[in-house]
Amino acid sequence: MSEKKLTKWQFISIGVFFMMGTILHTSFVSAIAGRDAWLIPIMGFVMFLPTLIFCWRIGNMFPNTGLYEINELVFGNIGGRIVTFLYFLFFLNVATLNHVEMSAFSATYLLRGTPIVVCGIMIVMAAVYAIKKGIITVGRASGALVILMLVLNAISFIQAIPQMDIDFTAPAMVQSPGVYARSSHISSTIMYGEGLALMVFAGRTGKKVNMGKSMLIIMLIAMVYMIQIHLREVLLLGPLVQFTRLPSLEAARMTGKSDTVSRTESIYSLIMLLCSLFRVLISFFVSLSALRKVFRLKTYQALVVPMAAFIAAYSLYALESPEDSYFYAVNTTPFIWALFTFVLPMFTLVIAVIKRKAKLPDRGGAV
Repeated sequence: MSEKKLTKWQFISIGVFFMMGTILHTSFVSAIAGRDAWLIPIMGFVMFLPTLIFCWRIGNMFPNTGLYEINELVFGNIGGRIVTFLYFLFFLNVATLNHVEMSAFSATYLLRGTPIVVCGIMIVMAAVYAIKKGIITVGRASGALVILMLVLNAISFIQAIPQMDIDFTAPAMVQSPGVYARSSHISSTIMYGEGLALMVFAGRTGKKVNMGKSMLIIMLIAMVYMIQIHLREVLLLGPLVQFTRLPSLEAARMTGKSDTVSRTESIYSLIMLLCSLFRVLISFFVSLSALRKVFRLKTYQALVVPMAAFIAAYSLYALESPEDSYFYAVNTTPFIWALFTFVLPMFTLVIAVIKRKAKLPDRGGAV
């Protein structure tokens, strides 16, 4: 692993690319919010703000220090390793569930007829290759890819405008409060919450990188990106958006004239593939980093292949079918994820503040 540090732009590009990997998860929100799905990224961002504030404060208290190192500084040697192991379980499941989604997408839409096992193996092999090359190399590549993905998404949106129907968004905000609370919770814990993985990179950034500000920039860009994705789906699919397994891809199929639909679909499928692969890659990397920290290993390189094999195998048994991923994401996962994306960061900040105040010298005395 190179000793070079990530620049601010490299860190932000990694973060934005990671957040763009939510493109396979849009149905989690659309199935509940329907025509109001494009408003949910805003509500989800507001719900995620406390966690963002926790990360900002923690980042200021421990500048240029990774999440796992912060755990040991706050909770001590043993306690820190326990908390880090909990994060390992979280990120391992994030990597696995994203791997399941991507494998199913590849086998169903891109490599039709290919066994899902083969697609899963190909995905982890790509992740292994990228991690072996080093995170700095990944950071350099992500910058150009983020720009390319954003441009392609913008072109896709503009191309679809003639077929959009603004009436599909009306009436807005007339559904029950439970609809918005439930869908916003999914957005805050899954779409935004999994971005907590980026805190692991704090120890690999240069001294000029402010973690709080960088995280805020990443999440704001992600919010705009998700609004655009959901808005495009709603304006093209209308009421069907609630009943579509991959609304982004179905919207792409409706774009353009008949002789260009297949080309548009292919380009959009490539966008979905690359963004989702990067989300798997980063989740995989932070899982490896956690395991290395827990067992005090000098490097995680020896763990890369065994962990990749475990994720590929675990993906086959974690869920009975890819559809279960959707069911749990809508009904169960947000509540479990909240323990890691809200409770643990809050608890870490509270303990850090208490310990810091306990170490302050007594300033009492005569006036």
